[in-house]
Amino acid sequence: MLARHDSAMIGAVNDRVFPLIEHDATPVVAQLLNGTIARCDLIDDGLTNTLRRIELTDGRVIGVKQYVLGKSYATEGAALREVAGAIAVPEIVCTFDRVIAYR
Repeated sequence: MLARHDSAMIGAVNDRVFPLIEHDATPVVAQLLNGTIARCDLIDDGLTNTLRRIELTDGRVIGVKQYVLGKSYATEGAALREVAGAIAVPEIVCTFDRVIAYR
């Protein structure tokens, strides 16, 4: 039997678990994509990750997720690529130890 949860309690989780990452990896991602950043926005929704939305001058929009503890995103990227044919998932652009970029 599933436990019932108070919806107000679920919505109350809004404190970050880890601090925002000051070092921004989006320039590296843009360089790997042979692009130039037109705009970069910090998305403050993450509880454990630092999330950024970058727009390149050629119109591409890329999401960049960084994890403060430096866990490898290679596993997440591989898993998303594996299930991509069965369910809708973002296209993985590249992964590093602390960064995953997708569109």
